[in-house]
Amino acid sequence: MFRELLSSRLIQVGLVFFVLVVGGSLLYSWHADRKMAAELGPIPQSVVSPVEKTPEINTVPVDFQTEGSVDTPDESTDTPMSEDPSTSLVDDAENVGFADVSSTRINVQTSSNPLFADGVPEHLQCPEHLIGVYARGLRREELLKIYNIQLEVMANYNPNRPLAEVWPQFIEAERGYHANADPMQMMPGTSAGRLDWSVQMILDFPEVLVIVEEDPERYSDMRMVGIGEYSPDWNLHILPDGRPFRTATGYWYEFSLTSEDGLAGRTRGIGHSGRNAQLVEINLNETSDEELKRLEGWNYNINPYTTGIYK
Repeated sequence: MFRELLSSRLIQVGLVFFVLVVGGSLLYSWHADRKMAAELGPIPQSVVSPVEKTPEINTVPVDFQTEGSVDTPDESTDTPMSEDPSTSLVDDAENVGFADVSSTRINVQTSSNPLFADGVPEHLQCPEHLIGVYARGLRREELLKIYNIQLEVMANYNPNRPLAEVWPQFIEAERGYHANADPMQMMPGTSAGRLDWSVQMILDFPEVLVIVEEDPERYSDMRMVGIGEYSPDWNLHILPDGRPFRTATGYWYEFSLTSEDGLAGRTRGIGHSGRNAQLVEINLNETSDEELKRLEGWNYNINPYTTGIYK
């Protein structure tokens, strides 16, 4: 009966858990790879690091000497990061979200979700043999157990609390999990890829699952900014005429600029999705500030989930 009830949503949410836990990690790696590819050109896969440095703002005007070349931020100075990941949420990383009780289970999972005020049903708790287990290399059947928990929580246990209330709690939990994860097994995705923590996130923050479904790209980058892995200005460039511009995912921008005497003209390309992304050509001599703003990507200093921009 439950599966029949959810069947119409399976196509819509089929990849949500994949994005949250495994896909989140793959998306992060893909995101890092595409930025490296845009800046450095093709490099052997074995050289690509799974952890990306926070890019520095390109505050030096773009030199239009080479057509199709790429803005490469000066990495000699580290960009200031957000404060160190908080560990206040996680005093004992092995027992977060679990309470010891006298029962057939070693641990019983609890939740801050008000719809679980009377306790989390046992079938929605992380299977005991997956407690402390990370998703890396795990069999599909085991991931499906977590996925089925997610489906039911999304369908029946979403209290729809204000995102301005939920998002800071979600980020605090993320920072705590990543600070306490096993460095040899952790993944850069949600809850560091540890399955019992992933279930805890599903139980505690079903509102965030909806964001992942509806706004996956911005959610991923906004989460990375929130936990301090990205600078909020990672996609910011200063154009040769002094105007700021933020690249958007999926686009490659080619800017043209002609000198005041009209005798010299040059072009330059920037982007973090590679040259094969959708091309946007911009003539800086003819493009107003308003039009330039319309063409740019998201400003990650603005959190759409806590400011009411995202509904």
